[in-house]
Order: sequence, then structure tokens, then C-alpha cells
Amino acid sequence: MVRLVFSVAFVVLAALSPCREAFAQSDETREVKSAADLTALPDGTTRVSIDFKLDEKELAGLERLKSLTDLVVHCKLSDKGIATLAKLPALEELGLYDCGEVTDEGLALLTALPKLGVLKLEHAAKVSDAGLAVL
Repeated sequence: MVRLVFSVAFVVLAALSPCREAFAQSDETREVKSAADLTALPDGTTRVSIDFKLDEKELAGLERLKSLTDLVVHCKLSDKGIATLAKLPALEELGLYDCGEVTDEGLALLTALPKLGVLKLEHAAKVSDAGLAVL
């Protein structure tokens, strides 16, 4: 079951799962503050927080992280960036902050993520109620 909570600046899509607590404590989040940090992530990395301005090519470097389950991105992303994130099959939790360029069409790409249970959006002015309904 999926629950959706929406406010003007913040959206949370939360799966009601008993294993969520265990997941949250099972792995350390890797802080990424540069392209070099992103490149240096080991293939088995499961939790990442990106806090630097990255381009679409750098973001594509995440595709090799097939075990990535939790991702937080603090930078401007477009629908093209969302398309890259939609290629992360193990992703369960996704936080997108300062995502003013993401549209309903980009958000719809996230339906390709079978395990996605939590989606947090901030500053998503181009996302409408109709775009959220797709999720």
C-alpha cells in the first residue's frame, strides 16, 4: 500500500513497510560533495546524499550503483536527470530538493522504479496534482 501526502513545497510518498526501520539503520549514507566523490563510490553502495551541482553526465555515473536503495539529491534536476534516476532498479527512497525544473512528465518516469516507496520533493513548482496522481 502506498500513501501520498502533499503540501505546496513538500511531497512524501510513503510505503507502509515493517522492514523500513531495519533498512534505515542498516547502512551509512555516503555524502557526495564532488564529482570525484561520486566516481569513488564502491559498486555496493546503498545510500547516497548528493550535495553539489552536478551535470547530467555526472549524474549518469549513478547507473552503475545497482544496489542503490536510498538517494537524496540537493541540486537542480531536470526531467532528463529524472530519466537517469529511473534507471536505478533497487531505489526504494528518493529525496529531490530544489527540483524546480522537474515536470509531471519527468515525475511519471519514476513509475519505472518497482521498489520506490518514498518520494520527497521540495520546490517542485512545475509538478501538478495530476502529475502526482500518476504515482
